[in-house]
Amino acid sequence: MIRLLKLSELERPKWEKLLAAAPSATFFHTAEWAQLWEESYSFFKSCFLVDVAPDGSYRAGLPFVRARKGLDNYYSMPMGSYGGVISTESGLEGALYTEWLKLARHPRTERLMVSAEQETPALVALGFSSKTNFTHSLILTPDYGAQLSRSARKDIEHARQAGFFLDRLENKETLAEFFAFSGRRAEKDFYTKRFFENLFAILIPSKRAAWFCARKNGVLAAYQICFLFKDKIVFWDTGFDPRFSEDRPGYFLMDGILSWALENGFKEAGFGQTPEGAKGALEFKERMGGEKKTVFEYGHASPLKRKLRSAFEKVRGRK
Repeated sequence: MIRLLKLSELERPKWEKLLAAAPSATFFHTAEWAQLWEESYSFFKSCFLVDVAPDGSYRAGLPFVRARKGLDNYYSMPMGSYGGVISTESGLEGALYTEWLKLARHPRTERLMVSAEQETPALVALGFSSKTNFTHSLILTPDYGAQLSRSARKDIEHARQAGFFLDRLENKETLAEFFAFSGRRAEKDFYTKRFFENLFAILIPSKRAAWFCARKNGVLAAYQICFLFKDKIVFWDTGFDPRFSEDRPGYFLMDGILSWALENGFKEAGFGQTPEGAKGALEFKERMGGEKKTVFEYGHASPLKRKLRSAFEKVRGRK
């Protein structure tokens, strides 16, 4: 039986069991990630379509967020994060995606979007368009350092000699320091101050995230927010103080986090999707030993609404 649940109606112990058992589950399928969006923005509503077994357990699920600003957009999950159906059995994906389409089929809906680590034939069969993007990942082994480029190892050693050390942001005082450092106070930044406050309050206590930083003489020089799920650490938001750019704190920070991850039993590091044209990010990931991987994006919209979206993007100066 397929049920539509609000975030408040989701039975989290059952969802956690599904996450643990489903091979395709990622951090971005967690209830905490869905909660973060709903509590940070008034126009987001987090929901779950779940296939409930006769014994009441969850056999499969599709987390998604509805963004209501003018027209409705449905994301699984938002802002390029991975989503889609997770399941303990094969053959359940099609029914959940079909139900999702029925749910969203009304004039107010603009489009449905799914980002996934694997190809999803069930979405193509339902008329979703598809395109490929790419990311980088690194398998963590005791000798992972050998996969780093020579220049990366040189930059890491330079930063170490310059006096940088690895630290964590773990309390409200250091969170205030982050806002002062990053400048993320203005509402015009999509990731608002409220979003980061909620991220800190929801994900840090649940050990779904770790907030690392590099310091020199006690001064915050760079930060990296990482998400933690099963045996994988995922690099998400990052930033550094350009005053320290010659000392290469980013490479030192990344190396320190990878060493921490290896010591704490993580087996893979995900470097996140690489935007088109982001040459610097691409070089950084490859110098740190990242191996390029294809990821998939699926979209569903009527021809008229695709034209309207294209016109809107042109007006905004986007491709």
